[in-house]
Amino acid sequence: MPLADAIDKQLGLNLALRDVPEPVLIVDHADQIPTPNAPAVAQKLPPVPLAFEAATIKPTPPEVTQRNVRFEPGGRIDVQDLTLKSLIKYAWALDDLDAIDNDELLSGAPKFSESVRYNVVARAPATGPADSDSLRLMLRALLADRLGLVTHLEPRTITVMALVAAKPHLQRADPRYRSGCRNIPVPPSAKALAAVFSIRCRNITMAQFVRKLQPLAGQYVTHAPIDATGLTGAFDFTPNWSTPHLVENTTSTNTTPTDPNGGISLPEALEKQLGLKLKTTKHVMPVTVIDHLSPTPTAN
Repeated sequence: MPLADAIDKQLGLNLALRDVPEPVLIVDHADQIPTPNAPAVAQKLPPVPLAFEAATIKPTPPEVTQRNVRFEPGGRIDVQDLTLKSLIKYAWALDDLDAIDNDELLSGAPKFSESVRYNVVARAPATGPADSDSLRLMLRALLADRLGLVTHLEPRTITVMALVAAKPHLQRADPRYRSGCRNIPVPPSAKALAAVFSIRCRNITMAQFVRKLQPLAGQYVTHAPIDATGLTGAFDFTPNWSTPHLVENTTSTNTTPTDPNGGISLPEALEKQLGLKLKTTKHVMPVTVIDHLSPTPTAN
């Protein structure tokens, strides 16, 4: 049941899109290229900390069975029930936790890295950055310090999912809108039972869209996605698709409609609604290779 229908039937409330007056920040002018940096500015900036101020690594208790990663206020990260292999993949942003694992982007992981699970609680320095990218870098440093992790990058040919232009029918972006994609409610309709996921992308390039595919639809995008459309510039579009359990044939590149109730897979939606296709192919990509990893961390 779509969220809007559930709210209506169970709570007697209505969830609907509506235009309302709100204060909006209007950009009158912005230069595309910034002015040059001041001389020797890099030497004057304080060093960016690349290590946690405090951190603990402990085996996951038996009662914890739900893996999770939380970024909390104040630069704190709380990791629950992840194997060493998953920790490494998370630190290098190789996979979304909810996506089907793609091991081709990580090589050389020892067998023990897939069995024992750990909890990690760490806090970034109060004076340093606390965004997710910085915390991932700190997690890499923690794994190197406590588990002797050593890695290097190596170009290898792996299986990828290439987004290609079939018969694209995309609307050029309205430059007034901020670039990005966000979830939007699916209007109640006869087919809303199956079409349960919809996003509105504005002023977004194909390269940006490809990077969002696995976090948005990891059950469909089961390999590293790449942009092979050849399309330049930014676009506005609003695709919608069904979750895999509502579609009979959910192979990652299948575009044949199979659900009489209106279910539509991501590949079918991309082709019908945007004129794009997902193709499984081989491509040279940078692969993270593990050179050394200790089976147990040093003491907290």
